[in-house]
Amino acid sequence: VAVSILLLSFSLVSGILYNYSNDQFLRAVENEVHFIAEGIELDGLNYLETLPEVEHRITWINASGEVLFDNQAEAGQMENHLNREEVQEALNNGIGSSHRYSTTLSTQTINYAILLDDGSILRLSETQDSMLAILYNLLQPLLFVLLIAIVLSALLGHYLSKKIVQPLNHMDLDNLDANRVYEELNPLVARLALQKEEIQKKMEILTARENEFKTIIENMQEGLMVLDNEGHLL
Repeated sequence: VAVSILLLSFSLVSGILYNYSNDQFLRAVENEVHFIAEGIELDGLNYLETLPEVEHRITWINASGEVLFDNQAEAGQMENHLNREEVQEALNNGIGSSHRYSTTLSTQTINYAILLDDGSILRLSETQDSMLAILYNLLQPLLFVLLIAIVLSALLGHYLSKKIVQPLNHMDLDNLDANRVYEELNPLVARLALQKEEIQKKMEILTARENEFKTIIENMQEGLMVLDNEGHLL
């Protein structure tokens, strides 16, 4: 039970935290795109060329899909980006985004694009760990906590089981009313007392019949032979 609750809680909390961090990540990307867009509106390509080196990818694309600037590749050698999902959305709606997942690297790349006043598109691409990668990084502390939960559960279960059966092991069957047991055992004690009472009554009846039989045998003058169904002398 402890392990099941731990895994369920870990999955639930991880999902909530991942969604929250993902929302924060998207907001940060969106804010940075608009910040860079203002710089392009003021100084164009000169502004992009003076930007310091950053991990995320900045791409400036004209209305026909030709790459005008890219901080991680040679713009003239890049393919046309007109058919990219985020570019098409930006051309149609002013804002566009897309997600690309890499199963080999366990990462996802978020592309966020906006349409500038001159008809060009600014795109910012940022990479973050996927849910699987985050869970993998948390696997070692999870296993540690899981091990502690298993050990504590085993010790507590052993202690509780001994505590539960202790009244049963020390129950005085000859004096059931004197037994001190917890509330859950009261039905069992009551049933044992009832069965003991019934057995005593049956034993009294059997004893009375046996005494009656002995009395008859001891006071009769005739001989008595008891045979079984086959005539053997019992």
